[in-house]
Amino acid sequence: MSMSGRNVCIALLMLACLTGASAAQVIDLDTEPTKEFRPEIWTKASAADVKKAENAARADACLRLVEAVYRLPVSSERDVYDMMLRNETVNAELIRELGKAKAFGGDYLEDGTVRVRVATTPIEVSRILKKAYEKVDWADAEEDAVIAAVGYRMKRDTQVLAEGEGALPKSPGARHIPVRRAALTKASQRIVLEILRMIIGHQDDEHAVTVRDFALAVDTIPRKIALGLSDVRIRDETWANDGSVEMRAELNAIAVTDLVRRGQALHDKRGKWSTWAFGHLINYTRDMILHAEVKATTKDRAPKDAPLAIELEAVDQAIKISPKDK
Repeated sequence: MSMSGRNVCIALLMLACLTGASAAQVIDLDTEPTKEFRPEIWTKASAADVKKAENAARADACLRLVEAVYRLPVSSERDVYDMMLRNETVNAELIRELGKAKAFGGDYLEDGTVRVRVATTPIEVSRILKKAYEKVDWADAEEDAVIAAVGYRMKRDTQVLAEGEGALPKSPGARHIPVRRAALTKASQRIVLEILRMIIGHQDDEHAVTVRDFALAVDTIPRKIALGLSDVRIRDETWANDGSVEMRAELNAIAVTDLVRRGQALHDKRGKWSTWAFGHLINYTRDMILHAEVKATTKDRAPKDAPLAIELEAVDQAIKISPKDK
């Protein structure tokens, strides 16, 4: 039984910096930790294969870092993702710049998997966004005060961390990664299906109004729900000899429902949904942990890796299911 590195990489880890430098210490993965202290599968691997695995892990960590940055607030109602939904050019620039983050640390596992971490800070994100918005038409730009507010109510040098994984070619770890992603997609779909079926009011005695109804009515809400799903945690996984995995995942429902509530205030421009019980939804889900137990095999497929790819796929599939369906 092992724990996926995505447990850490999908979480927004906001840690107060230690006294001294605000940036994370960058560790050269060529030399530290030294090759002699790695499992045998790593000491026998070629330098080219080791570097390929490390580069894949860093690239994965950078995508998870984008997801963590998306969650950074800029006000009580808006977050960075709300800004990116308005401007795909700036979003692409943010992804590109965060993709340059250097890896630090390195956990080399016996199955050939390596997990590394990357970091940024609100002040660095503001710098990236300010430069990106200078390249767009003034009508599409954000005010400097909004850009400077990234990490609203956080210290400007607070570290935002993410973790990603890669694996040696043809190793057990390399075979596990795509199956794990498929299992996580299944688990995320089951979890979000429970949220979509939650009731926010009644049209009459027979017709309930659900979160799904709201998501179908306001086109940005499914993407906000997907952002909340990036907080799904893998609690355990058991691998079989045939390469399949049984996974248990969970989510604190408030990670999604709070984004739904804020999304109503921001994206329901005409206030058509303002009278529904979003406050009740928050109270109902504040301490609610949703669970999913799934199995994935080597035949299952997951979306290609990209920021929120798994989450968007999970929402897209779940929202097609009628609340009347089992």
